[in-house]
Amino acid sequence: MDIIIFGVLNGHGAFGDTLSKEISDFFSDYFSQIISVNKTEIVNKPKIDFNKLAIFATNWYNKSQIAFNSKNNFNIKKLNLINIQNNNIINKTYKDLSKDNYSKIYESFNDIDKKLHEKYKENKKCDDSGISINLVIIFNFINNINKIISVNLGNTKSILIKDDKRIKELNIPHTPCVKEERLRIEQHGGIIDRIDWLKVGPLRVWFKGKKYPGLTITRSLGDFEAIPLGIISTPDIKEYDVDEEKIKILVMATNGVWEFLTNDKVMDITWKFYESKDAQGAAEKIIEIANRIWNLKNPNNIPDLTAGVFFFK
Repeated sequence: MDIIIFGVLNGHGAFGDTLSKEISDFFSDYFSQIISVNKTEIVNKPKIDFNKLAIFATNWYNKSQIAFNSKNNFNIKKLNLINIQNNNIINKTYKDLSKDNYSKIYESFNDIDKKLHEKYKENKKCDDSGISINLVIIFNFINNINKIISVNLGNTKSILIKDDKRIKELNIPHTPCVKEERLRIEQHGGIIDRIDWLKVGPLRVWFKGKKYPGLTITRSLGDFEAIPLGIISTPDIKEYDVDEEKIKILVMATNGVWEFLTNDKVMDITWKFYESKDAQGAAEKIIEIANRIWNLKNPNNIPDLTAGVFFFK
């Protein structure tokens, strides 16, 4: 009879870190207000219990150092321990979020998008900066079935790992590699190509005949200059019924992790640590391996790495 909300944000551009903090605070407040209306109670331990949880990231200023992330992850302290004492209340809360095709969730993204436009219209800080965001909202009903809502915008991603080591992707990142995303960009006159002087690396979104914006994502909050190219701020929302007894691990990470590590590789890494109940070690190992590959392939770039690992009992 609980709600647990996890999230990871990934800022890009000159003001990406500032936007990550601002948008994290916005969603924390938004969902807290929804939940408080339904008389929920914050407690020290959720009924949906995790043996361990840890979020790690490469330090923003020292790409070889592994440290607790302070820039890209969601406000986990504020939202990850929300306990509801009455099953009628959680059903009401669930319906509030899911009714009318998740109107409350879409409303939250519309609200923050409007606020960003109003705040940064003059100084244009959001013109070439933005964020990706992935939320995982877990509802635990009295019959021990978890209802999971995945909300995704951009190229962050989450996976569930089951007791038989099968993997369930909770969302598909929004990149030019996805057919529907690519078609929308091309219909708006955008060009999909790699950096022209290298012809390597990920596909990017460009204005025709221009060397900007060069986005590797097709949806984001911010990036106002790219809106004419079909860059939108509408998230994908998917819902899953999950047998709690079969779910062992939730992994959330930014694109810097998924670019270099497959789902199976992440599963192999985390499973070893799951057996010893060391989520911190799992998160750290994911970042360590992804960071090593990043430095080999992108030695002049700051790593874009954040990973959250959550172990279910």
